[in-house]
Amino acid sequence: DTEVGTARKKVDKLKRDLDQSQRSDEADRARAKRDIEKHLRAITVKLADAVAKQKLVVRGTVAAAGPHVAKELAKVQQDEADALVNEKKKDSVNLRAEMDRAKKEYGKLKTKAIELKRIAEAEAPKDEELEHKFGELPANRDAIVAKKQFEENEASQIHENKGLLERYNKLVAEVEQHEKRLESLAADAADRQTEMDKLREPWERTLRDALDALKGKFEDYMKTLKGARGSVQIVEKELFDKWGLEIQVAFRDGSDLQKLRAQVQSGGERSVSTIMFLMALQAHMPSPFRVVDEINQGMDEVNERIVFRRVVLNSTGPDAPQYFLITPKLLPKLQDMDHPDVRALVVFNGAFNLKRPQDWDVPTFIANKRRHLAAAAA
Repeated sequence: DTEVGTARKKVDKLKRDLDQSQRSDEADRARAKRDIEKHLRAITVKLADAVAKQKLVVRGTVAAAGPHVAKELAKVQQDEADALVNEKKKDSVNLRAEMDRAKKEYGKLKTKAIELKRIAEAEAPKDEELEHKFGELPANRDAIVAKKQFEENEASQIHENKGLLERYNKLVAEVEQHEKRLESLAADAADRQTEMDKLREPWERTLRDALDALKGKFEDYMKTLKGARGSVQIVEKELFDKWGLEIQVAFRDGSDLQKLRAQVQSGGERSVSTIMFLMALQAHMPSPFRVVDEINQGMDEVNERIVFRRVVLNSTGPDAPQYFLITPKLLPKLQDMDHPDVRALVVFNGAFNLKRPQDWDVPTFIANKRRHLAAAAA
């Protein structure tokens, strides 16, 4: 700041010297011009007065003395005219000498101005900002002088305040510390971002590969429903823990896919979409068994048969997990119930149920039933 202040003071002094030199140059030229014009006007007036006086003398002498006197008078007049011409010649020579001196002085001032300009440009080279500031100055010298005087008056009203200067220096030091801290944090953040990008790339690639497989299965499962379509999309947020999946379905030909929600689809449509999504998701979530409770509630008979068939296909086979489907009812004539891996467990409830589990004896039940049938036949 001290070096900048010193440089600014030098530039201001050079500018003042240049301005003073230009003003002196202009004043000297104006003064020389005024002097020359003054002398010329004086000479012209004197010549006019001399000519007028001589004309009067000639006329009077000619009229009074006749030709001889006129001749003598003309000679005297000629001598006076010659003397006057010689005097004017001397004045002209003096004016020319004065003009030469003025030219020499002008040359010196011009040389000095060029040198001051060179020094000023060396101390404060012109750039776009400086050119712009020069362009904002008024067009005439008087306006520039007035603006300079105004700025000097404004500057003269500024009083030194040591406390304020100390506060300013302290704030500048704090700003520099914070800037250094910010640079360090920015560099650290950039390094962490680079590390996170390295981790994110394989993670996101794996996620999107799994999503593509999930999306394909869900689309295939939804196509088994009459006129239905489905898709799964990733919902990206600024934070990874806010990411999610969005299920989109359509149940009418020509309709657009819409997000699965209660305000759009019916309860049965949401149920069948949910079970189809869970079936598609199971391939990516290994588990020894799964439990679904009353998933078929609200479905029409056609969709319920399709969903039951999908559950059987996904839960049977040597590598399939165990699957519990809890429901208060089953449709009659479900062909998939004949699969050897399917077991139907019926839970009875009522006043005549056994009170103790150990009383459950199937052979005894069969023997009792046979006796009852035999007694009825007799």
